[in-house]
Amino acid sequence: MSVIEATRQQFHKSNFAQEVVKRLVVSPQYHDLFYSWSTTIESFSNVLAAIVAVEAPDLLDVRPVTEHVLLKALFAAYCPLFIKQIQGNEELTHSQQILMSITLRVANDLEDKVSDPQAIKDIKLIKKFAAQSQALTVAALREMRSMS
Repeated sequence: MSVIEATRQQFHKSNFAQEVVKRLVVSPQYHDLFYSWSTTIESFSNVLAAIVAVEAPDLLDVRPVTEHVLLKALFAAYCPLFIKQIQGNEELTHSQQILMSITLRVANDLEDKVSDPQAIKDIKLIKKFAAQSQALTVAALREMRSMS
């Protein structure tokens, strides 16, 4: 990748992250996740933009970042994080954990509002993955307790 191409991609990621921040700042239902964790909205948005740049680069140029665009971006980022979590090789960072939590919240918020068949499928998958993720977490906690 040339320096010019890398700079262009960084510019797109930065603009997308900035649009996500604008979207989340006006959505108080997500603020508690940032106040209870040591991760800022800006850090979270940069992580999301970095993952979206790899998983769904076309979304970096979509404006405005509506709830539906945010759902698509979150879903694109959620899938590789879910795989990372179930593989268990590495712990998720705070930003990645917040990303998974916000993805589920956005999916729950939009569940009754969307009519797009792909968005409905994505929401169902997010909820299914979240249930599996929670089951894995509970199983890991039980295993840790039984060892001590």
